[in-house]
Amino acid sequence: MKPILLPLVIALSLTACGSGDQQANQVSQNPSIKTLQTVAVGQSSSANQQSFDGSLEAVNQAVISAQTSGRVIALPVDVDSTVHTGDILLRLSPVSSTAQLNQMEANIKSASARAVDAENTYKRFQEVFQKKLIAAAQMDHVTADRDAAYAQLNAAKAARDQANEQLSYTVVRAPFSGVITSRTVQMGEIVQAGQSLMNIQSSGELRAVVDVPEQVAVMIRQHPVATVILPTGQKVSTTSVTIFPTADQTSHTFRIRVQLPDANSLALHSGVLVKVLFDVGAVNKLSIPISALVWRGEVAGVYVLDQKNISFRAVLPSDPTPDGQVEILSGLNSGEKVALDGSAATAVLSATGATP
Repeated sequence: MKPILLPLVIALSLTACGSGDQQANQVSQNPSIKTLQTVAVGQSSSANQQSFDGSLEAVNQAVISAQTSGRVIALPVDVDSTVHTGDILLRLSPVSSTAQLNQMEANIKSASARAVDAENTYKRFQEVFQKKLIAAAQMDHVTADRDAAYAQLNAAKAARDQANEQLSYTVVRAPFSGVITSRTVQMGEIVQAGQSLMNIQSSGELRAVVDVPEQVAVMIRQHPVATVILPTGQKVSTTSVTIFPTADQTSHTFRIRVQLPDANSLALHSGVLVKVLFDVGAVNKLSIPISALVWRGEVAGVYVLDQKNISFRAVLPSDPTPDGQVEILSGLNSGEKVALDGSAATAVLSATGATP
């Protein structure tokens, strides 16, 4: 039955138009026809939007890795834990790092004692050298010994600072506020420097990531505006659009990031699938008030009026807009007049005895 459905609808539409022409002489003389309010079919230019599938990701996300080796002695967080900047995520045993720090402190004391002794020797030899009682070569040797002692002291202090930093690495803290999305370490486990410990993502800032063809990316660069359609159907508009400067060598598509404003109030999570609409030019649209539409079963139409006649014409409408307008995809031309109230026009035709 499907192959003959379209010709049947067309035939019915033509029949309706034909009968409307035959009835025109009857209804045109009816004074009630002149009381119908009409509206001209308007033509306007609007943005042509194209939709792409994308997903949400956190703006801030990081892999937390160990910066020193040691045994895990404290693990206060787990997956789905909410943390704030500076919160402790993990503690490693500080025994080895503390011992190394103590050794560096002892080395500093030893180097400091040698530096003091070398400085005193230098001062004594300098007094004797000023009296020209020793050779210049001997004075140079004493000066070199003093400089070497101070160099060893400075090296010991640098080693102490490094050991102190290694000790600080035994406490792992959150680099920013967010949620722990995964954890790859357990209590009591021995970890090595560079080993991955857990992942963290910010919970407040999200963005949509989508890949678009090259020709579309060119148009988006000219007008970087996007609308993100959430799984709930809610639409979020934004002008924070970042287009990657290079295309993927395999798919030849450009990646685009669309920042979501006020993501906290949207109760969204990373990884959620969304649709992203981009403006890719402009199109001319014909629109009329939704009140002008008349439905005959599943066929939509309007009453078209000229100076003498009124007739029913089938049209193909789109979904209505929030301001009560509906786009006519086919069936009407710009400037034609239609009855503003389709129901009123139907009632007038019924009163004349014509088929509405």
